[in-house]
Amino acid sequence: MDAIGYFRQPPATAPHDERVLSLQEQEEHFFGFCREHGYQPVATFMDPATGAESARGYRQLCEYLAQPDR
Repeated sequence: MDAIGYFRQPPATAPHDERVLSLQEQEEHFFGFCREHGYQPVATFMDPATGAESARGYRQLCEYLAQPDR
């Protein structure tokens, strides 16, 4: 089964007592989960920025999913 990963930059306002995963850690967990459960990663998307550019990765994900050959 195919898997698609979407990762977001942790907000700067996240509570300090809450464990927040970095983009790299999120990606590592995604690939580890795929390996352990037999999924095939086919694409990943990230939103590393905040502000005006914060949803670029999400928009790319939506465009990817809208492709007719998907």
